[in-house]
Amino acid sequence: MKLHDNIKNQQKHYLPILSSIKYFLLLLTFASFNISASTEQFKLKELIEAEHENSSHPIDLKLYVFDCGQILVRDISIFNPALTQGEHITFSDACYLIKHPEGTLIWDTGLSDSLLDIPGGVDAGGGAFNLSVSKTLKSQLAEIDIDPSSIDYIAFSHLHFDHTGNASYFLNATWLIQEVEYNLAFSPEAEQFFFNPADYD
Repeated sequence: MKLHDNIKNQQKHYLPILSSIKYFLLLLTFASFNISASTEQFKLKELIEAEHENSSHPIDLKLYVFDCGQILVRDISIFNPALTQGEHITFSDACYLIKHPEGTLIWDTGLSDSLLDIPGGVDAGGGAFNLSVSKTLKSQLAEIDIDPSSIDYIAFSHLHFDHTGNASYFLNATWLIQEVEYNLAFSPEAEQFFFNPADYD
C-alpha cells in the first residue's frame, strides 16, 4: 500500500512537469507548422512574382515542326511479337526548330532530303521498312527564311539514320551531346547500336 501511495505521490509531483512538456511540444509542433506554412507561402509568393515579371517581359520564343519523312513499317510485330503480325503502320518523322533570343536550335534532321528524288521511296531492313520524303527539310526552312548555315545549335534525340539524315546542312552549328553518347557514337561498338558515323560526322 505504501509503495502504491509513493507512486501516486510521484505521479502528482511529475504531472505538472509532464503537462508542461506536452504543452511545450504542442506549441513547438504548431510553431513548426506555421514556419513551414509561412515558408511555403513565401515560395508561392516568389513564384507568382516571377510569373508576373515573365508575363510583363515575354520571351520571343518560337517552335516550328517540320515534316521530315515517313517510315512505312510493313509488319509491326517486328517491334513486339504480341502485336498483330503483318499489320502495317506509317510513322511520321518530325524535326523541330526552336528560335530563342540566345540562339536557334534544330532538333533532329529526319530522313535524307535525297529520298525526295526516288519515286516510291526506298526499302530498308530487308523490305521491312519503306522510307520516303514528300518535302525537303531545306525547303521548309526556306519557307520561314532560315538558312541552315545560320543555325547555332543542333541536337538529336538519338543517332539513328532517320534522325540524322540532313545533319550535314548544319556544319556551323554547335552539336549538343553528352560525352558518353559521343564516345559511343564514334567507337568500334557504334554499329551494334545501329549507329553510323557517316550519318552525323
